Amino acid sequence: MRYFEADLIKKIPTDNKDELGNKIFGYIPIHVKECRTTEWTADDVNIYGRDITSGSRKILVKPLNEPLKDIVKISIDNNEYDILSKKDLGRWILFVVKGFRI
Repeated sequence: MRYFEADLIKKIPTDNKDELGNKIFGYIPIHVKECRTTEWTADDVNIYGRDITSGSRKILVKPLNEPLKDIVKISIDNNEYDILSKKDLGRWILFVVKGFRI
């Protein structure tokens, strides 16, 4: 597997509010140098279904000093992808990303 660089997009609250009084959020990138993609196994396809595994990719990232709940997207080669799920595995963080293709 090859390593690649990416930016994790973190959602942060701002002091501004819209006309209805809702908070307006901003986004900041967190640069990550060691990312890897992994293939779906036959067990993954059986559990998640072909509709999820055909249109998404698993991406592994080294652990961060940031809370995972604030990470909403990942940017790879200037393309942003939505994160479907996040899981802390100890040595790695697993992101399931919608629409990413190698």
